[in-house]
Amino acid sequence: MKKRAFTLIELLVVVAIMSILAAMLLPALSKAREKARQAVCLNNLKQIGLAVQFYAQDYDEWLPAAREEGTTQRTWVTYILPYLLKSPTYGTAPITRVSYFDLYDGFHRTPVNVKNIFWCPSGPRERYTPYGTPTKLEDGPNYGYNGYCGFFNSTYGYPAYPYYSRKKLSRVKEPSKAFLITDVRAGPNETNIYRHLYPSSKTHVGEAISRRHTGGVNILFVDSHCEWRKWEQIPGSSQDSIFWMRYEF
Repeated sequence: MKKRAFTLIELLVVVAIMSILAAMLLPALSKAREKARQAVCLNNLKQIGLAVQFYAQDYDEWLPAAREEGTTQRTWVTYILPYLLKSPTYGTAPITRVSYFDLYDGFHRTPVNVKNIFWCPSGPRERYTPYGTPTKLEDGPNYGYNGYCGFFNSTYGYPAYPYYSRKKLSRVKEPSKAFLITDVRAGPNETNIYRHLYPSSKTHVGEAISRRHTGGVNILFVDSHCEWRKWEQIPGSSQDSIFWMRYEF
């Protein structure tokens, strides 16, 4: 029996049907990919949360500070990096649990497998210019840390404002509701590699909380559990002292 050849019109109809099916399937595939990225992001936060807990165990339950001004320029990332490195070194010197990375030098020396923990797969590789080295661009973390865990600055941090003092695990009010770290994005002129967040970060035009996961946010809480929340559920007011840990010790 002789096979009948498709006419041009029939071929065009087949192509049109395939295009329609592809258009119908693409949103579902895109959603599935984003769900996978969201799961990887949550796993990153869980690893970071473990590092925070290890730090707290070594330092009498004190949480890492968001940032410490001065010559050392230590931040939450520099405090916990040693707990994420299997064979930790800084340059040629070994890293110990009581040492730290320099603010602008440590992160770009960190192995890529550890850097990946600080990079959300749905987040952009945001570039920043380190202070003092304006010709060198680096990729910064996609996560931000609660500034009320401790921000040392004589002008607009602690001790001028007591609620910026360090927080201790045993004294955190409702740790399952108080957040530590969440998705963040940088503004177009952002130069700060280490993100620290405040209530205004929800609507800030520069550094801000990011709703990159299907309109929601992945969050790590003080009790180490992680969850996705709708954007509408993120308090943007300092009046929510439990979520933001905005209270004095």
